[in-house]
Amino acid sequence: MKSDLFFRAMGQIDDEFIAESGTRVRPRLFSASRYLAVAASICLAVLALSLILFLPYDSSLPDISRYSQSEYYEVMEKINAFTAKKPPYKNNFQFLAAGIDRFFSDFLFFGARQKNDAAIPEAGESLSGTSSAPQDQYQEITDNQVAGIIEGDRLKRSQSFAFYLDENGFLNVYSLLGDNSQRLHSFSVTEYLSHALDSRAYILTHSAEIFLSEDAKTLTVILPAFRKPKSSPSAPTDRADFAEDQMISDPAGDLLYLLSLDVSDPANTDDEISDLIKGSFCVSGNYLGARKIGSSLLLLTQFHCTNPDFSKEESFLPQTNDGSGSKSIPISQITFPDELTSAHYTVAVRLEEGSLSLKDSAAFLSYTGTVYVSEENIFVTRSYTEPYERENGRSGQRQMSEISGLGYKDGIFRFLGSVSVEGTVLNQYSMDEKDGILRVVTSLSESEIETKEDSLRGVTSIRILSGNRSASLYCIDIQSLEVTASVQRFAPEGESVRSVRFDGDTAYVCTAIQLTDPVFVFDLSDPNHIKIKDTGTIPGFSSSLIQFGPGIVVGIGVGESSDTVKIEAYRESTDSLEPFASLEFQEAYASGEYKSYLISREQGLIGLGLIKGGVTRYVLILFDQNEFRILLDTPLSGDCSYHRAFAEDGFCYLFGTDEFKVKFIG
Repeated sequence: MKSDLFFRAMGQIDDEFIAESGTRVRPRLFSASRYLAVAASICLAVLALSLILFLPYDSSLPDISRYSQSEYYEVMEKINAFTAKKPPYKNNFQFLAAGIDRFFSDFLFFGARQKNDAAIPEAGESLSGTSSAPQDQYQEITDNQVAGIIEGDRLKRSQSFAFYLDENGFLNVYSLLGDNSQRLHSFSVTEYLSHALDSRAYILTHSAEIFLSEDAKTLTVILPAFRKPKSSPSAPTDRADFAEDQMISDPAGDLLYLLSLDVSDPANTDDEISDLIKGSFCVSGNYLGARKIGSSLLLLTQFHCTNPDFSKEESFLPQTNDGSGSKSIPISQITFPDELTSAHYTVAVRLEEGSLSLKDSAAFLSYTGTVYVSEENIFVTRSYTEPYERENGRSGQRQMSEISGLGYKDGIFRFLGSVSVEGTVLNQYSMDEKDGILRVVTSLSESEIETKEDSLRGVTSIRILSGNRSASLYCIDIQSLEVTASVQRFAPEGESVRSVRFDGDTAYVCTAIQLTDPVFVFDLSDPNHIKIKDTGTIPGFSSSLIQFGPGIVVGIGVGESSDTVKIEAYRESTDSLEPFASLEFQEAYASGEYKSYLISREQGLIGLGLIKGGVTRYVLILFDQNEFRILLDTPLSGDCSYHRAFAEDGFCYLFGTDEFKVKFIG
């Protein structure tokens, strides 16, 4: 019977029982010795599988010893150790378990991403000029952080002409003749560069900027770009005349292109933009900013090293090219910490204005933070986390910043060293140099943590139990790079830095939590006896602080609600900083780009773009040291961040996307 075979196979009945039942007994399938052999084989298989599954997972670093003779080998080792992170699995079993877990996660939560290619704008219409004005001089309109150091911006002007680079990548040239002003020319620099390189290049106009020389004859255009890998479609056949050796070898990723243009006769030229080029330069990385000191340009970029191929220097070393071929930053000009916190570089390049010839270069590996430029030095920051033991005996971690200096006095880069302080640096305005002292304001962030081992995945998880925030101010001797004075944790608990401005021996700091803030004022005339005052808690907070005369600071930010734009003035008294005038725009939003503001202390003017009722507008405000008064409120097209304006001889010149206005303000 079939049931007999089933029970015999399952070992549930014996032969005698079957014989008594009168059923014919079939021979055993296996003898006892065979049972033992099968059992032994199974045990060996289980043992072998266990050995395989629970062998330690291979976590050794990729072998790069074949590059040991390279001058960059120490850099390679640092990057290799950081980018080839140790796998989170202790053994093969954890690797397989994690893979199964990932499979089901991907199966259940599968999604797709869409990619939108940036469109290249059509070339703008060129307008003919009427007459040529005598050669004039550069006129400063950007509110630069440091006196004598000119920052890149979208709008630069001479006495007779204005040059504006709009958000679509058109370089527009205007005559400045009051009511008779007009656009003379419009060049599409993005279209030129896209055709000059190839279809792999996308010009990122959101951070493009320009400079104008002191004699107003040379305009430098800074164009960030992204280039897709070589698998993209081939280059078009109608390439413009652009030197092949200007391109970095295999230049996929972020790149920065500079063009030097001859604008000595902006009124009468009918040339194409390619006919105006007098110099060009290329550097790998994305754009952090630029400064002009005399006839030198300081270019600051950030180079991301994500997938290094150590057989190709351009994949792990920043590259420059001034027309003589692609070159790596020299190893003598690269500095890095003992332990990397990122595999990215902050790069500084010094160029000669006009020719854009390379004079010097330097790089900070693992630095990806804020950059501040003084008259003689460049300071860069990197953030990292430091463990510490809290007063209650539990583990904690705090955010730290390492600040490194690069001197450029006499035009030669030299590393100054580094110093660490608690907290993180908000932006360039949080640092300032005076009389050999670097002053820095940081936001502190500390957390009590609990660590837990995940035995399945072989990883350690960190859970934040509690945390606190505050702010500190540090005074650092630049020669020794030691903290000589500080005011630590001056902000109310939970608040972080929203804006900072230094004015000589005075520092203004706004901290906030949600929509309430104090504004602090520090007297730094004697670093050993720093005096501090504040406004107390007031509604809203300032995202930008502007010095507007002795003892007066103006804040631009938000009011009691996030859709209220608030402009408020504060004046120092004997023992506090007191608000005394304010202006609010309800149901409105302002640009957060400081360079988009018109700041003229001499004229008492503040201008900014707003979005009100879904319409972008430009508002010009007169501040007479006592109150605010609106002089102009007019629609202006384009993103408020790209709006620019200046006032002269009773007229306000307004620049927006595809729109130029001249308004009489008296």
